[in-house]
Amino acid sequence: MSYPDYDRRPDANGTKVIVDTATRAAGIVALETGKYHAWASTDGTIKTLDLTGDQFREFPAAKTGSTTVLDLPSFVHYWQRHHDDDSELFLNTDKLTITAVLDAHMGYEPVNEGARWGRHRLTLKAMHTPEFLGWIGLNRQGMGQRTFAEHIEDHLKTILEPDAATMLEIAETFQASTKVKFSSRTRLSNGDRRLEWEETTDARAGEGGKLTVPSTFTLGLKPFEWSEPYKVTARLRYLITGGELRITYLLDDPARIVEAAMRKLAADLQEAINPGWTQPSEEHPDGSGDLKFRVMHGAFSS
Repeated sequence: MSYPDYDRRPDANGTKVIVDTATRAAGIVALETGKYHAWASTDGTIKTLDLTGDQFREFPAAKTGSTTVLDLPSFVHYWQRHHDDDSELFLNTDKLTITAVLDAHMGYEPVNEGARWGRHRLTLKAMHTPEFLGWIGLNRQGMGQRTFAEHIEDHLKTILEPDAATMLEIAETFQASTKVKFSSRTRLSNGDRRLEWEETTDARAGEGGKLTVPSTFTLGLKPFEWSEPYKVTARLRYLITGGELRITYLLDDPARIVEAAMRKLAADLQEAINPGWTQPSEEHPDGSGDLKFRVMHGAFSS
């Protein structure tokens, strides 16, 4: 058997020349994937190469990625395909999301044996309806007669009380009176207000009129396309400045119906993913007395 003719001349540390000669003699070596490799380079430093990543595998070592859906059926479909017994769900009413951490930490003992990455996530993002955004957009914003009239006309189908025809008549009267000089307002015994105005056309004598406007009106708003409509009270406010009328409406706590709709969504989800349940608070048929999968109120962060 023959051996490489190693150059054994000493150098500063007595080994570098030998290592260099041996390295050159070894030639190219195929590295095995799935392992972490280290070797001494010709300049005396240690080189490393990580071949353990998913890009070197036929399939990833674990499921990862974030998926966003917009409705409950899509969420349940994805959940059923990818969840396991330790998957967790979080409701965030501020961000309007329900997030499933499909690879959440496992409930093993000792705890350190059940750690997982939490990198496979599913999020249901709730989107507001255009009608809800329309009312929110002008909430507490003073506006002129024409703007108010157009806004009412654009959203008639969401008005419950007074009826849409009455509100449309009020809106059209406001719109037809853009050059009217409002002179006074009085509160009636039932809380409504009466506006009095004077209208002058060219050089003719003025014509008077009175209009009774409700102090509140009621809306039926769906905060999300998949949600049921909720009743919201709107208070009307008027301000007369220099003969011009400014109109404002104030929605009564619209955030309340948003949170109610999100919590209803969470309850519907719990019912959908816990077979055998009819109510989220009902005792489980197997006697465990607790939900297998419960939507927690909060957020998961890695």
